[in-house]
Amino acid sequence: MSNGNLHLTAIFDIEKEFSHEETARKIGDALGLKFEPDDSGRWEEYPAYVSFCLGVEFALLAPPEPEYDIREEPTNTFQFTTRDHTKYSEGASKVDLSVYLASIIQDKTGLKCEQIQ
Repeated sequence: MSNGNLHLTAIFDIEKEFSHEETARKIGDALGLKFEPDDSGRWEEYPAYVSFCLGVEFALLAPPEPEYDIREEPTNTFQFTTRDHTKYSEGASKVDLSVYLASIIQDKTGLKCEQIQ
């Protein structure tokens, strides 16, 4: 049973057609957000552009440099992800915004978005 808390999530890949910076700008324009380079170290080896709105962090991650890429199956796509900052509690409802956000980005920018299986 839900306790009233909502956790907003999204994660999907975006085809790497433009630079990381240009892709972040295009996505920001499409969503009405301003993305800035992330220097917090939170994303470790993944270069990131982040934006915050209504308590939600939006991040566009670039693939890590080959020497730092420890993924089993490396890809050459950007990854769009969100993280909300509400306190997690047992039974919270999860709202996946992936399809919604990918649709807006794809429609307004022409960037190809793919759901992660």
